[in-house]
Amino acid sequence: MARAKRSRKAAQTAWDGAEEVPRAGMPDAVELTRRRRRARWVVLAWPALIPMLIGAGIVSQAGAEDDQVAAVQGSTPGRAAAEQAVRQWLMSEPSPLPGGQVQSWDGAEFVVRPPDPAAGPDDPHHDLELHTMTLVTDDGRLYTAGVQVAISDALGAVVVGTPSLEPVAPAADVSAWSELEGWPDTTPLAVPESVTDAVASWASAYASGDPVALRQNVSDPSEEHSYVPLTAVAQATAETRFGAALTPDFDELAAPEMVVRAELSLVWAGQEELIDEMSLDSTPMTFDVLVTGADTASPKVVAWGAPGTGPQLTPYANAVTGRMVEVEDTLATPEPTPSSSEGVESGEEATETTEQEESS
Repeated sequence: MARAKRSRKAAQTAWDGAEEVPRAGMPDAVELTRRRRRARWVVLAWPALIPMLIGAGIVSQAGAEDDQVAAVQGSTPGRAAAEQAVRQWLMSEPSPLPGGQVQSWDGAEFVVRPPDPAAGPDDPHHDLELHTMTLVTDDGRLYTAGVQVAISDALGAVVVGTPSLEPVAPAADVSAWSELEGWPDTTPLAVPESVTDAVASWASAYASGDPVALRQNVSDPSEEHSYVPLTAVAQATAETRFGAALTPDFDELAAPEMVVRAELSLVWAGQEELIDEMSLDSTPMTFDVLVTGADTASPKVVAWGAPGTGPQLTPYANAVTGRMVEVEDTLATPEPTPSSSEGVESGEEATETTEQEESS
């Protein structure tokens, strides 16, 4: 008798009735939560990022424009052509500016032209430069001239058109300026008589032609220092204009260290007769000098420089370091050239002396 066969079904699991079941490589619940949080922050931050991105685009565009036009203060490929063109333009007949000459080259703007994709080998690329110069006439009037130059690696530099000419507004009279200060952030101080004498003593040593005399006047204690004086000067005088204290703790009448504005007037060798005959005054030159011991009876000038350098001066900064400047290293101060009448008289005396010697 045959046995009935039982049908075998696969064993049921807990996932048999589920609509979706886990798959390998899928993120778990924790990772999904992190992703939702990140997405939320992106949505919230996006409105704030829009202005920043717009600003970055503006800055980038501005930078691109700056790359197109750039100011140049040093020499450029077209500078020589520009200066030559302006000088030839001034020498034209009739001159566009009678008596005008180039006083200074003030700079240039470099303009980059975008390359032309349609340009062929017979049309090489070129950029542009706009040069600015200051012109001056015989009577001291100032003008600004502008000239454009095309530059090319293949063709060189060529001036485009002729220069322009614009008058420069004259400066206001000195009386219109208020509180012209020689040294900002300093305390004005009257110059004591002892400091005035020290400046006069320094001026004599400075114009003596003697390095040793100048070094002794400065009282530099270093054996490695020497000083270079002016030479060929017949006479030197100095006047003090104003002074200022450099230290906050000073007496109302004096300070241990101060700067002084001084005017030095020189009569160079050979100018004596001209100045005497025409009753001329020598043209002064201006210095800032640093004085130490200004509150004592024996102050010293220990440094000097151009007008405006007073607060930056340091003691013995004018010294030559590492070698001694000897008197023979400097130009010897020549004796005043005798006048023609003096030469004739001395010549006659020499002739008479020779004749007397021969007769004896």
